[in-house]
Amino acid sequence: MADVKLSGVHKYYGNVHAVRGVDLTIADGEFAVLVGPSGCGKSTLLRTIAGLEDPDGGTITIGGAVVNDLRPRERNIAMVFQNYALYPYLSVSENIAFGLRARKTPEIEIRKRVSEAAEMLGIGNFLQRYPRQLSGGQRQRVAIGRAIVRKADLFLFDEPLSNLDAQLRDEMRTEIKRLHHEITTTMIYVTHDQVEAMTLADRIVLLRDGKIEQQGAPLELFEQPRTGFVAGFLGSPSINLIPATLKTNGPSAAVVFQSGGALPLPSAKAKSLSSADGQQVLVGIRPQHFSRAGGGPLRDGVVPYPTVADLIQPTGTRTFTTIKIGGVDAVAELQAHDVSSHGAHRPRHGPQSRGADRSGQWPGHRIASGQQSGKQEEKMSSRLFATGIGAPEGPVCLPDGSMYVTEMSASTLCVTRLDPRGNRRVIQTTGGRPNGLTTDGHGRIWIAEAGLRALIWLDERGNEIRRMQGEGADRFLFPNDLCFGPNGLLYMTDSGMAAEDFINGQAFVDAYMDLDWDGRVYEIDPAAMKVLRVLDRKIRFTNGIAFGPDNHLYANASFTGEIYRYDVLGEAAPKRVLFGNVLQPDSNPDFKGPDGMAFGTDGRLYCAVYNQKNVTVLDQRGEVADRLILDGPQPTNCAFALEGKKLRVTEVGKGQVEEIDMPCEGLPLHLPKFA
Repeated sequence: MADVKLSGVHKYYGNVHAVRGVDLTIADGEFAVLVGPSGCGKSTLLRTIAGLEDPDGGTITIGGAVVNDLRPRERNIAMVFQNYALYPYLSVSENIAFGLRARKTPEIEIRKRVSEAAEMLGIGNFLQRYPRQLSGGQRQRVAIGRAIVRKADLFLFDEPLSNLDAQLRDEMRTEIKRLHHEITTTMIYVTHDQVEAMTLADRIVLLRDGKIEQQGAPLELFEQPRTGFVAGFLGSPSINLIPATLKTNGPSAAVVFQSGGALPLPSAKAKSLSSADGQQVLVGIRPQHFSRAGGGPLRDGVVPYPTVADLIQPTGTRTFTTIKIGGVDAVAELQAHDVSSHGAHRPRHGPQSRGADRSGQWPGHRIASGQQSGKQEEKMSSRLFATGIGAPEGPVCLPDGSMYVTEMSASTLCVTRLDPRGNRRVIQTTGGRPNGLTTDGHGRIWIAEAGLRALIWLDERGNEIRRMQGEGADRFLFPNDLCFGPNGLLYMTDSGMAAEDFINGQAFVDAYMDLDWDGRVYEIDPAAMKVLRVLDRKIRFTNGIAFGPDNHLYANASFTGEIYRYDVLGEAAPKRVLFGNVLQPDSNPDFKGPDGMAFGTDGRLYCAVYNQKNVTVLDQRGEVADRLILDGPQPTNCAFALEGKKLRVTEVGKGQVEEIDMPCEGLPLHLPKFA
């Protein structure tokens, strides 16, 4: 391994100044990504480091030695090219070994290195095939294998994934990141894809017109861009930049858009901006900083802005909505089922809004017995979506109306896909006790496997990619439920007890108050399959988990009925905040039972309550607004389907999925206040 240092490097092609005095230091073992638009000089800079181009000025140092005058083969580097560069007449094994044989490496050592590389990259079964017999992803693995057998001081990647389709790019991105974790060699990677840059890099070097515009950790560039170019380049969809004028008036300040409308700024900032009154500014709003506005009070740092949805683009994991702000098209990233029809105006509304009766309840919802309203239980519009399922759990609904569930029955223990008509097809048999699951929108599935005390990652065909069980004090005990956050990370609850106790014994229920529960909430990197932090501990049976439209994480505790909120995006060490409680006055004193939960397009939280035969609905203030009485006993989880028009509830008591008709009423967007 070696560090790399560039000092005042220039490169000319005739009158074109391609690289303009670049100064850059890459630490030993670091994964640095050179990123930028076409023509910014990133590939030229990489080829100059490799020795394929001669610099016209400055010095290049690798491992403490100046290499300006050394040929590429003398620099002890390995390079992976965009077009694979495989020899068509050589087998996979011979292609990987080609560089070693050219250096007259002993044959025994060649066979050992080729075998190790093939096993690491998952191509051991293809060693006797020829490149024409391989897919694009397999060919790129061979090219990477040819590089890593060199055991070089430095690995260089020149847009290696640009020729692959989206699915293969995702797979290979994961392989490259895992490879760096395993061999810890210094890597420099060139790409024009900001998603690759954000997910792979320890440090991003963003180039523009042959110069470094900004460099630093991925989140540093994303959250603290120094220029509008950096802000606009990183992020998908890109940041919304809206021209405006800064207006100050004593203790207050606001940005006024050119076509009308204004957004107030925090009062703490107004005083320092008084001298800038009338200045033209660009207002930057990330798509994920929008959320639907509810009927309750606004949290700090948020302002309402009525707008109209011009275009709706659901993707399965989120919905992109094009709106107008200040006369400029802006993209808002909303919840997956937030797909109200385009052209709809979204005013603020409360209980008296269209679609609700004077009591504030949606027509068709039923009030559970025990509430003080005095209303009787009334039947709502519902039907059985699927039956004959072995103790269903962990539902995830897909845009086409199908859904995934897990089956916890001892006779099944599998992951199942239900088509839009409710027909069942087994995807994977885990052999443990599959609990919650989630998907990333590309067909890949993550399963909380309680019986195996593991998190399992499956590809779109149901094949296992990888599993993890946590380490040391963070080792999993009973993985329960999962959800993705808007930051692309995975969040998982762990009830904090041994799975065999739950499955085989009743004693834990009888004596749960005397147990030292260690229910937890994990934050996990889904690509690296690594626990990043434990957000909370000592919860009494942590169960359901969901991200809210306010970009806060919500988790519940089955033995207390409580629902907690965490500001995981805004706080380095998010604190547990009590949001609400789903208990009825006549709740079972032995097992309260809030289980899985999901947010509706109305901004309310729907929580399946295991021992109450209902789904309890909490409004934006955390108060119980409704209880939906179910057909089947023991509801375990719920998920919204078909643009939020249906609520599907898994019910283990009868092994079925119940589908409930839901109103879909849009709410105005929340915008952040600007610091």
